Amino acid sequence: MTDVFEEYAQKRAMVVAREAARKLLHRVVSQEIVADAMNLSLEEVRELAEKQSA
Repeated sequence: MTDVFEEYAQKRAMVVAREAARKLLHRVVSQEIVADAMNLSLEEVRELAEKQSA
């Protein structure tokens, strides 16, 4: 049962990190800084930035 909670927590943390990354990108923060701060790959950050600009 603990594994289920850990998996949920990890997924939720990723959702929160992506949302925070979107907000930072909206404020024109460097993609590299966002990737480092949110523990996301640069590729994930670029994808988020592309989705925002569309």
